[in-house]
Amino acid sequence: MPTVETAAMNTNHELRVRFDKVREFKDQGYTIRAISRSVGISRVTIRKYLRMDFLPKKTGSRSTNFDAYQLYLLQATNAEKPYTDLHTDIVKQGFNGGYTQFCNNMNILLKRYKMTRTYRKSDPSIIKTWSAGKLSFLLQKEPKILMKEDNKFLNQLCSKYPVIKQTAKQVKQFKKLFKDKQEGSLQQWLDEVANYCEK
Repeated sequence: MPTVETAAMNTNHELRVRFDKVREFKDQGYTIRAISRSVGISRVTIRKYLRMDFLPKKTGSRSTNFDAYQLYLLQATNAEKPYTDLHTDIVKQGFNGGYTQFCNNMNILLKRYKMTRTYRKSDPSIIKTWSAGKLSFLLQKEPKILMKEDNKFLNQLCSKYPVIKQTAKQVKQFKKLFKDKQEGSLQQWLDEVANYCEK
């Protein structure tokens, strides 16, 4: 089983190793196709690496400082804490990501190092998260065509958050409005949404 130190290895370090391998193989005369097979990354990425003088640190609107908390998160004392508590702990320490980002990063971290956590009875095994895009896609679909897991998730979400249930209803009404194309139905729909928002 990997140690906490091994598990906390920075993702940027892994990218750096791949970047260096690509350049090393190219210097040795390997073709891009051969490098792709050896390193296990796409030819597009290899060409991108070869155009770069150095590998910049990964940043962006979706990046977080999650890597800085990996050692803390993988400590034995945190093994039974639910994700919500762990997220609250590291936010107090300066974590700059949201809860969904945190859950995604935790799931990836545990999977990458084949680590499992022990949970309290009330805590689910590993929290599955849905992106905002997937959630909006699910909200507009009829329950009968959704996968069982997605349906269950939506039902739980709607029972816990009535505003999401109402949003799903409004999305389906809007979709029906365009199919039916009845005179004045758009204005009626807008009035209903406005009335709900004022409550």
